[in-house]
Amino acid sequence: MAKGKRQKANVRARARFFAALRMTALLGFVSIPILGFGVGPALTTITGQLFTAQAQPLSARVQILNGAFISPDGHRVDAGSVVVQAPGGVLTVSLVPTVGAVPVGTTYAVVITTSEGVEENDTWSVPVSATPVDIDTVSGMAQNCVFALPTLAAGGGLSGMYPNPTVNVSAPLLSGPSAISIPQASASQDGYLSAADWSAFHSGEAVSVSSPLSNNGGTISIPAASSSQDGYLSSTDWSTFNGKQAALPAADSSHNGYLTSTDWSAFNAKQAALSFSGPLSNNAGTVSIPAASSSANGYLSSTDWSTFNGKQAALPAADSSHNGYLTSTDWSAFNGKQAALGFTPENAANKNQANGYAGLDSSGLLKAAQIPALSVSVTASSAGNQTVAHGLGRTPVSATIEPTSACAWWWQATPWDGTNLYPVASDALCTAKVIVW
Repeated sequence: MAKGKRQKANVRARARFFAALRMTALLGFVSIPILGFGVGPALTTITGQLFTAQAQPLSARVQILNGAFISPDGHRVDAGSVVVQAPGGVLTVSLVPTVGAVPVGTTYAVVITTSEGVEENDTWSVPVSATPVDIDTVSGMAQNCVFALPTLAAGGGLSGMYPNPTVNVSAPLLSGPSAISIPQASASQDGYLSAADWSAFHSGEAVSVSSPLSNNGGTISIPAASSSQDGYLSSTDWSTFNGKQAALPAADSSHNGYLTSTDWSAFNAKQAALSFSGPLSNNAGTVSIPAASSSANGYLSSTDWSTFNGKQAALPAADSSHNGYLTSTDWSAFNGKQAALGFTPENAANKNQANGYAGLDSSGLLKAAQIPALSVSVTASSAGNQTVAHGLGRTPVSATIEPTSACAWWWQATPWDGTNLYPVASDALCTAKVIVW
């Protein structure tokens, strides 16, 4: 009868846990990377809280196991496991994502054991996320299972589970087709304590313990060790201590290690570190400077020295009595002079002849009889430079402007060419007559 009651109590406790498990997001706790993962893969933080059916925080032990896989960002993750405590139901853990991992469908196997000893198996599929995700997001149980409170059928069988999930048990529990049972404990068998054994054990002598052990009603315990408390070494402290630097020897020319006070004094008396600016550079104590080039500052190489030494010495400014370079002032003066005529001088025999050239009168002017004059009327569209076609079909020999309104007219730097005249008007709508030869 005691065995049946214990079986029923275990079944009810498990069903209450399944029906009441609710996980909500809770941020701000220390992330715990899964053991066996090397530095490199990105991690996703999973957070949540466990509650009882009465909405009370439910403390639990969470074991997370994984096989080897390749993370979504290409890192190999070896098989391993980690145990995370959820005191007060609060759970936070950081894991390498499995969504997008190789092989496809990789998940974590999760075993949740409550402080009452109720155990549940789950699978977690962890996405890639830069922000924490809720346990409900990764839990296969939260997405695929619906639990109802069980009832005991005749003969002690378990019924009423929907949608009839498989019940996993571990020793000393036994799972049959319709019932979960536990054998009686003995020297070679884990199981329940019989009434006879209870009486025998209860009548035994009390066990005395010494600090840091304590005996509370027959329960012997030891606290976790800390800076102010003797006790057992926690796995967290073990990892911390194991990760510390081993004792170092004194450093010398052939050994890595710590710096002794003697060496510190010797090194401190040496020349302070020197700083260099381009083109000087310091590479592990070797100061260097590159050869100068068109794109780099540096020293003058012997090759370039010879090249530069063979070049023309500096020249003075050229003038009427000295060879030298052309100054910008002379350049402007020369550039403002009359351009080359660009024609071949005529044969004097062709002067005043047909198909020849016209001669000049005593005033140095062409005879009017030889140059037909052309009159062009001009109206300025606006003040400033004007362009007027003369229609001669050649470059004019000369041209004069005769204003026909109260305005001023003058020529541009280039007054005409083979097509146009280029006068300048002082105002818009000025008029003039241009006589062209």
